[in-house]
Amino acid sequence: MTDTSLRNLTREIIQQIADRDLDRIRLEPGSDREDFKLALREYPATFVAIPEHGLDEMDAFKPTSGYVSWCVELPLWTKEEGRSDMWLFLNVREEGGHLVGYVRGVRVP
Repeated sequence: MTDTSLRNLTREIIQQIADRDLDRIRLEPGSDREDFKLALREYPATFVAIPEHGLDEMDAFKPTSGYVSWCVELPLWTKEEGRSDMWLFLNVREEGGHLVGYVRGVRVP
């Protein structure tokens, strides 16, 4: 896995959020899709695609154990604010030779 592939996967998921294509987003097992959608709907701004420099704020780390390859955390961007205080929390696993992202949630930390 390369840094570029991790960035591309993260960008793709954020684009789905910006496009409000929330049913296509994979959620971590046990996560509630309606809670995820509600958190995004209730945020008082319009989510947009992340600018390239926004990906520089991505924190990606490997957990010491478990089946998750990477944990990713980064702020989302909005039309009104630019960098917002709403963050995306994502688990990334390698499955069948491909990276697959599973959203753990979004929240204001």
